[in-house]
Amino acid sequence: MMSCQTLGFTQQHEVKEYVLKNDVIEVHALNYGATISAIYTPDRHGNYENVVCAFEDPMDFIDDHDLYLNKIVGPVAGRIAFGKYPYGSLKPFPSKHHLHGGEHGISFQWFEVQTQVPDTLIFSLETHHQADGYPGNFHYRIIYRLEKNQLIMEMEAISDHDNLLNLTSHLYFNLSGDLKRDIMQHQLCIPSQKVLDIHPDGYPYRIISIPKHSGLDFMEGRIIQDGYREDDPFFQYTHGLDHPFLLASKPITLYDPISGRHLTMTTDRQALVAYAANYFNEHHHFEHHIVGRPHLAIALEPQECPNGINIEEVEDKAYYLANTPYHAKTTYTFDVQ
Repeated sequence: MMSCQTLGFTQQHEVKEYVLKNDVIEVHALNYGATISAIYTPDRHGNYENVVCAFEDPMDFIDDHDLYLNKIVGPVAGRIAFGKYPYGSLKPFPSKHHLHGGEHGISFQWFEVQTQVPDTLIFSLETHHQADGYPGNFHYRIIYRLEKNQLIMEMEAISDHDNLLNLTSHLYFNLSGDLKRDIMQHQLCIPSQKVLDIHPDGYPYRIISIPKHSGLDFMEGRIIQDGYREDDPFFQYTHGLDHPFLLASKPITLYDPISGRHLTMTTDRQALVAYAANYFNEHHHFEHHIVGRPHLAIALEPQECPNGINIEEVEDKAYYLANTPYHAKTTYTFDVQ
């Protein structure tokens, strides 16, 4: 089932929220940044609550140029070190590196609804990003589809010029429901034995093996708090979990033992950036009068290796020749245990 409501207006645009709903799951999405504003799923007692972070005032999604809360990110997710790569250069944003597609990235664009069919929502966008250093024109399609207890997300893009393309969804999860607790007692499994190390300047720069029992070892699944130490050398520059993991074939899972909610993620991307909201603070105001604080949610961002174009060991450079289609697919399966 599909429905739509108007949340408000900017000077030039109508802010619309679209709702996909079936018997198991309900997903809300905005026409700004193709942002998911809510995902409602049941706990083990059948209580439906929002399992992603959401602003108290929905219009704050429009003003958000900081958290990228639940937005689609592109043309390129993550940092390109100093905005430089072998085939060109990108405008640094917001400081000395190029972050998340730049100042005019798709997180800050107004999408059109191309097609409305049962259980499917398709956002489309025609744009160019010359101001950020990307040549040519771009066409994007973001597809959200419900199938029973699954949200299937597909991201498509094509450019008429050779370009970097590496999209992601910046969904922030908290399976407690309605942000009742932080995510430090969630159990996280990331099937990965290698990670991109973070340079002191703040960008990924090399592939390293994950030491057993370190703060980044989620191969077999563990409580997030159990792996967290402020003095962990891996967290020296990130102040917590904020790393690109190279994925093996097994799915990513997240589980809240109190609510019983369990999330299984499968993706065709080679990496996952896991970010534990280390910089959430009192200036962020979320639903149910929750004031922001670190570790209130966790972003699980499937993508190719960020800054991979500049890392010799990375095989897939996420660089596409003109008119070569980009396609990424991630499936989120929600259940209870």
